[in-house]
Amino acid sequence: MSSLSLDSAERRGMVVADWALYSKVPGQKMDYEVRAASMDAALAERCIRSVLAGTAAGPAPGRPEALPWYGFTGRLGDRPAAAIMELSWSEERDFTGQPITPARLLVAEPAGAARESLTYTRLAAALFDLDWHGIHAGPPGAAGGHPMRLTPPPADADALAADIERLGVDFIGSLAALVLDGGQIVFTAAEDRYPAVVERIRLLDAVCALLPYAYRHYLSAATWASHRARHRITLTFAERAAAGQVEVSLDTRIVPPLQTEEAQAYVRVLVALLKKGKTVTQVVQHLAVQTQLELCRGPADAVDLLHRMDMPGLVLRAIKAGQADLGEVAAVLDRFGFEGLDDEDMRQRYCAYLLDKVVRDGPDAAAAWRILTGAWSPTVVAALAGRVYAALTAGDQPILDRLTALLGGLPVEWATAVVRRLTTAVATHPRREDIAAYIGLLARVGPAGNDEEVHRTFLAHPAAGIQLVTHLFGAGGALEPVLERWASLVTDETRWALPVIVAANGDMARVGTDDFAALNKEWPDGDLTAMKVAARNGQLVPMFQRHSGAIAHVGARLRLAGDEESRADFRNHLVAVRKELYRDIPAWQPSDFKHHGRLDVVLMLAGIEPRGVLNLSNIPRAFLSAMGQLWRSRGLDQVRPYLVERLAAALDVRSGRLGQNADVYDVMSVVDAVEPSLRAQAAGRISAYLGANVEQRKTLELGPDWAALIEPWLRRITHLAQVCADTGSTLPQVTGAMAALMDEPIADYGQVFEALRPWLQPDRGVDTMMLIWGFRTSPNGRHVQFGDALLDTVTNPGGPLRDFRPNFIMALRVMAAQVQYMQPWVDRYQPQLPAAPPRPSPSPRPPHQAPPPPQFPQEVPPKRAKGRFRLKRNRDDGKQQ
Repeated sequence: MSSLSLDSAERRGMVVADWALYSKVPGQKMDYEVRAASMDAALAERCIRSVLAGTAAGPAPGRPEALPWYGFTGRLGDRPAAAIMELSWSEERDFTGQPITPARLLVAEPAGAARESLTYTRLAAALFDLDWHGIHAGPPGAAGGHPMRLTPPPADADALAADIERLGVDFIGSLAALVLDGGQIVFTAAEDRYPAVVERIRLLDAVCALLPYAYRHYLSAATWASHRARHRITLTFAERAAAGQVEVSLDTRIVPPLQTEEAQAYVRVLVALLKKGKTVTQVVQHLAVQTQLELCRGPADAVDLLHRMDMPGLVLRAIKAGQADLGEVAAVLDRFGFEGLDDEDMRQRYCAYLLDKVVRDGPDAAAAWRILTGAWSPTVVAALAGRVYAALTAGDQPILDRLTALLGGLPVEWATAVVRRLTTAVATHPRREDIAAYIGLLARVGPAGNDEEVHRTFLAHPAAGIQLVTHLFGAGGALEPVLERWASLVTDETRWALPVIVAANGDMARVGTDDFAALNKEWPDGDLTAMKVAARNGQLVPMFQRHSGAIAHVGARLRLAGDEESRADFRNHLVAVRKELYRDIPAWQPSDFKHHGRLDVVLMLAGIEPRGVLNLSNIPRAFLSAMGQLWRSRGLDQVRPYLVERLAAALDVRSGRLGQNADVYDVMSVVDAVEPSLRAQAAGRISAYLGANVEQRKTLELGPDWAALIEPWLRRITHLAQVCADTGSTLPQVTGAMAALMDEPIADYGQVFEALRPWLQPDRGVDTMMLIWGFRTSPNGRHVQFGDALLDTVTNPGGPLRDFRPNFIMALRVMAAQVQYMQPWVDRYQPQLPAAPPRPSPSPRPPHQAPPPPQFPQEVPPKRAKGRFRLKRNRDDGKQQ
C-alpha cells in the first residue's frame, strides 16, 4: 500500500479493530481461507467477499485494474462497522503455480469509528501504518489473535471540503443525492485517465462526506470491481457499468437525473444551505457528527438530518422574535454546541437568551443554567463575564449576587476563566466603585478569586492596580496579603508597584530611584501611599534610611501643590521618624548621623524645625555632608527658596543663643556645608555675639570668608559705640558712623540700637527725628530699612528704646507745628501722644527754617525748595508732601 503515501505523523485518538488474513498456503492445493484472525472466520470471509468483485489476473502495473484493490463497508453482518479490505499481489504461488493474492481485513469497532468520524482515507492510512505484508499471519503486534489498536490521522473537515471543492461541489453533491436513489454507481474514465488509488479513495470519501456519517452503514465502496462480477457494492470503479448499474463518467462529470423525491430534496436543501452562507466545511462538520444510526434509517432521514443544519437559524429567528422554546435551544446546543453555530453573532444571541433566563431567576433559570454549563465554551465564558461586568458597573447587586453564587459553584477551571475575563474588563476601565464590588466578588468565588493571573492583570494595568491598593489600604489588613503575592509576580514592566510592595515586607534593598520614578510616573501620590504602608508595617524608618531622597521628593511635591491633609500625614510620618532616629543618640556612631542630616532637610520641607541644626552640638561631618548632598539634589530645585527661608530661620534661632565658640563653629559649619548664601545673615548674629563677648573673639578662628564679613562689622559697630558714647557727638557724626555700618546688610539691629542708646539723651528728640527722616528718605534701600526699624523701635511702647519714646513724640509735635511736612507723622502717632502740654525743644530753630537733613558719606543730600523740602512718598502716610 505504499502507493497511498498518506501522512500518519499526527494522531488524535485510538480505535480498536479486529483483523483477518484471507490467503492460501504456498505450494498447497487448497482454496482461499481465513488463515489468521481476531474475529469469527466465517464473518470475516463474508465481509471480504462483500467488497471483492473480480479476480486479479496479475499485478497489471499502469492499468486501471492494477493491484492493490481496496474495499470498504459500513456493516459486518447485521451490525454497523467500519471495515477496509486490501487485496494485494505476492510472489508466492499455490499448488497450481498461480500467484497468491492475500486479502487483509480491518474492522473498526462502531463506537470508536463514529466517535472519530472515521473515513475511508483514514482507515487506509491506519492499515498502511501497520506495515502488514505477510501472507501467513496477522499484523505485527497482533500476537495471540487479539484485536489491534489503530491510530488513524485526525479528522480534517477542511481537507475533505477542499477535495469537494476541487472536484466540484455540484458534482459531488449530485453524486451524494444519487446514492440516496438506491442504485449502484460505477465510475468510469478513459483508460489512461483513471485516477490513482489514492484519488479514488478521496473521491469516495468526498461523496460520503456530503451524507450523514450514519448513512455509511448502508454503503460499500471499492477502488475496483470488474463489470463481469456480480456484486452489490454501492460505489465502485470499473471498465464500464453492468446491467442495472448507473455509470458516471469522470471525463464528462455528468450525473444522471435523480429519480426519487428524497434525492431531489436532498440537493435542494444542500444548495439552499450553501446559498445562505454555509461553507462546505461547515456542511461536512455538521454531517460528520450525525452518527446515530437510529436517526438515519433511510433517505428521508438523511434529508431531515441535513435540514437540521439550518435548525440553529430557525431557532435564532425565534429568539429574536421573543418566541424561542428552551427545549429547542437545548436541542441545537446539544447537537452543535456553541462553536458549531454559524457565527459570533449567533453564538452571542444564544448565550444572551439563556443568561436572561438565568438572571431573572424564573422557573426556567435552573434549566437555562444547565444548558449553558452543558455547552461550556469560550463563548459562554465571554458572555458570562460580560453579564457579571454589566451588573457590577451598574450596581445591580441582586443580579451580581446571583451570578456570583453560580460562579462559585462552577468547576475551578471554568470559574477561573470567567474571573480572568472579568478582571481584564475591570482593569481596562477601572472605577473606584467597580473595584470595591469586584473585590467583594473575588471573596465569594472560591479558588478562582486567588488566581495568579488576576494579580498579574492588575500589575499590568497600573491605573487599576492603584485603585486596588488604595481600596485595600483603607480596608484594614487586606492589602498586605495582596502585596505579598505581588512580590513574586512583579517584573521589569510592572516595577511601578515595587516601592509599595517593599514598604510592606521591608525588602528596601530591592528598590532604587528608578523604581520610585516608575511609581510616580503612574501614581503621582504613590510614594506617599508607600510611606503610609511602611508606617503601618513598621518599616517607615528603614524606608527613610534607604530612600530619604524619594521621601524628600514627596515633601517637595507636597510643598508645591499638596493639600493640607496630605501635608499633615507627611508631617506625622516625619515626626515618627524623628522620634525613632533621636531615641538613642549617644549610642550612634558618627557615620549614622547621615540619616539625621537628611532628616533635617525633609523636616524643613514639611514645615518642621530641623532638630539637628537647632540642637546638635559639635555637629558631625557625616550629618553635614548628608544634609548638603540632599539639599543640592535636583529634585529640590523648585523648593530650595523655601528651604533657604526655613534654614535661615533655624540659624537665626540658634545664632540668638550663642554661648560659646563651639556654638559659633556649628552655625558656620552648617552654612558652609549647606547654604553659603546665608553667611551674611549668620555673620551678623555671630558679630553681635562677638561684640558682646570680646574675650571669646580672641580664641575664635575664622576662615577668610567669615573674617571678611565679621571683622569689618566689628570695627564699624565698635566705632559707632564710641561715637554714641560721647554725648557731645553731633548728628552728622552719628549719621556717618551709622551709614558706614550699613555698607553690608545688618542681621541684628538690636546691637546697633544698644550702641545708639547712650546718644539718645532727652534733648536729642529733634535730632533723632531728623536721623530717622534722613534714613527713610535715602535712595539707599538699606538706609530706608534701618530708618523704618529705628522708627518702629522708638515709637514702640515695649521696645528696647521705649524710655526715649516720650521725648521723640514731643519733639515730633513741636516740629509739626513749625514744619508742615511733619504733620502726617503726627497724625499717625497722635493716639500715642501724652496729654501733657508740649515742651519746647532745647535748641529751637527759627520757625521759617526747616532743619537740615543729615549728611551721608558719598550721598547726595535732598534738594531744598523755597523754605521746605519736597519729600518722596512716605511709606507710612502714603501722601506726597
